Amino acid sequence: MHSYNVYAPDTTPDSFGFGPVFADAVPGAVVESVQIQVKGLGDLARISVSGGEYRVNWGDYTSKPGFVRLGDFVSVRQTAGANWGETTSAVLTIGGVSASFDVRTLAKAPSGNLLYFLSEAGDYVGQGKKVLVGGETAIAVSQRMTGRSPLTFNILSPNGWSLSLLAADSSPRLAVGSYEDATEAPFSSLGTPGLSFTGNGRSCNTVKGRFDVLEAVYDADGKVRKFAVDFEQRCGVTAPALRGELRFNSSIPTRLDSQPVVNRFTAGWNLVGNSQTTPIQVATAFADTQKIVSVWKWISIRNVWAFYSPALPNGGADYAVSKGYDALTSIEGGEGYWLNAASDFSMPLPVGTAVGMAALNRKLNPGWNLASTTDAYTPRQVNAAIGQEPPGPQSMPSNMNSLWAWDGVRNKWYFYSPELDAKGGSVLADYIGGKGYLDFIAEGKKVGPGIGFWLNRP
Repeated sequence: MHSYNVYAPDTTPDSFGFGPVFADAVPGAVVESVQIQVKGLGDLARISVSGGEYRVNWGDYTSKPGFVRLGDFVSVRQTAGANWGETTSAVLTIGGVSASFDVRTLAKAPSGNLLYFLSEAGDYVGQGKKVLVGGETAIAVSQRMTGRSPLTFNILSPNGWSLSLLAADSSPRLAVGSYEDATEAPFSSLGTPGLSFTGNGRSCNTVKGRFDVLEAVYDADGKVRKFAVDFEQRCGVTAPALRGELRFNSSIPTRLDSQPVVNRFTAGWNLVGNSQTTPIQVATAFADTQKIVSVWKWISIRNVWAFYSPALPNGGADYAVSKGYDALTSIEGGEGYWLNAASDFSMPLPVGTAVGMAALNRKLNPGWNLASTTDAYTPRQVNAAIGQEPPGPQSMPSNMNSLWAWDGVRNKWYFYSPELDAKGGSVLADYIGGKGYLDFIAEGKKVGPGIGFWLNRP
């Protein structure tokens, strides 16, 4: 008789952990844990994760179950919650032993000194990351008092982020307003604004961008005391974007304070809009045939419709050509569009810089425009905002012929006319009532984020 001792392989590792809660994350940011090393195993052990992804030995992140060996290094990542002060967890399990990687977002958006940016995948400078540097962070300002030279903000952090801005003219000061078609600062030519965002040893060889100065306060000597700017930079015309916000001693609210803009569609026709600078890629956003019948956009510069339908081959491109339409591929910032929905659904707008009325005004053409803006304006405010000169205190400008918005629930038009409004009394209201329209003024209706509207410009 022989006796044998049979040993079962040890597939249970020693306990492990990821430390205390990772605090002060940016809402929606992807956060990675520290690495842990697998110890106490005698053989392979199963590994799985819930609420996030894991990777082994610097490989690719995955959410699928797998195996690890003794000595392997493992890290976890998860997407932080969308709300301020929210805690989320990713739980990693190895051989029946689990540990939680917890992430808590900031209690509220910081104010004062702040740099926030969101880098698209493939962007060279930001490396596809979402970064917030705020609170007590110091920002050093570099500027010359005379001549054309950039205004530079150096964020005193380990990554050395730096933002340089240059006016299009020869002024050393930047005024509140929008600066389009910016090229690399300080090398942009006179007549072209300059922009350069760098950091972590990375910069663009070629810059294509824009920025909106929201606040600019200078002292008697011309030194910057308060400054707020939103910017967008690409390392080339078609390169992925980096969009950011910088606040220097400023109380101007940031996009971080607001919830994402969500378009809500009801079955039937919806007139909505993209009030962010990031284009909506139609074939991706509207591919669901259970929800979408068709999407239409008006191209005002050519007075032609662009069309898309997920139910037709190639999105209906051949059909569009046969009818004299354009094939619809994207909906740019500031553009409105019609969507015929098969059922009720909602869709958040892509993250981007808000398209205010000042930026929208430059996009408007004579005639009919299908538009959208992030500014919650009454029709009277829209009429005043799109003028070349500010109106007098007692005058009613006629910078547009009419403005229309669609109520998809009641299947009725909202209508406004500056000409009729200027006649005073009940002239405008009587006309609206006689036509069966809805009254912007009586109902307090405004244009604003996610809303599409028709604007007829002289």
